[in-house]
Amino acid sequence: MNRSGSRGGACHPTRRISYLLIAATQFVTLMTLSARATRATLNPCPCAYVTGGRAFYTSAEGLNDLGQDEHIRYPSSSDQVHLIVNLSDGSRKDVSLLPLAVTYASGGQGYFADERYVPCEADINREFPLYAIYQDPCTGQTWTFTVHLHVD
Repeated sequence: MNRSGSRGGACHPTRRISYLLIAATQFVTLMTLSARATRATLNPCPCAYVTGGRAFYTSAEGLNDLGQDEHIRYPSSSDQVHLIVNLSDGSRKDVSLLPLAVTYASGGQGYFADERYVPCEADINREFPLYAIYQDPCTGQTWTFTVHLHVD
């Protein structure tokens, strides 16, 4: 007999709590395994997401790839920086001219105007990277692509 006067059978409070604890643990384990199996079978991103890409210089028409390295003479501006991304479905997409799709940054002191870098006097005789920054609308991941500029 225990302190409460019962024999400590199935109705004992400690045993009742341990049975409830075991049942709760089994329930949580089942739900966790079920959730993992569901997550593995669902496509987490139903749209085509970015897998890579390439930034490059192009003339105003955007028809030809002028490479990733450019030399300019101050006060001229650079050619346009274009960005083509590779998508998970195997396609490629030019995102350069989509409204607000690409933002630009630089290691220089100048500024961007219409996908072109406009140098300032402090950029003369320097070389630095220009960045095309794109946020994948499918995953929300931010991608940064680089070209290089030499200012004479």
